[in-house]
Amino acid sequence: MRAGLLVFAIVLAGCDTASVPLASPQLDAAGKSFALPPPGEGTLYVVRGADVGTLINVTVGARSLGPLGNYTWFRVDVAPGNLDVRCAGGEGSKFASVTLAAGETRFVETRATTGWWGSRCEIGEIADAAGRDLVRRGQRAIELR
Repeated sequence: MRAGLLVFAIVLAGCDTASVPLASPQLDAAGKSFALPPPGEGTLYVVRGADVGTLINVTVGARSLGPLGNYTWFRVDVAPGNLDVRCAGGEGSKFASVTLAAGETRFVETRATTGWWGSRCEIGEIADAAGRDLVRRGQRAIELR
């Protein structure tokens, strides 16, 4: 029985049942170049590595970016200030407060965790090097407008 559970866990971990619309190869490459933000704005990357494979919806302030799946990310250029970056899973939402200055680039990571009846999410700011690595390894998701 223990061996059966182990096989099931390995198969489940390898499944990414959550897919999102992806940006064109040109937009993906543009985001991976980490260009400076437009004048008077800052850049925020919201990234996701690999986890339980469910979709996580992301908002920045009142702006709904859409869902992220495993190894996907968003780049948003926004006015500087204090940003409320929120993730939502099946059992609620979490937020991170990020202060972004003009000309600055910051990274926030979100990930899914297992809850009692569905997925939960976690979100928090990460170091520049870790954020760039996740962007390079992933694909740019299309922001829903």
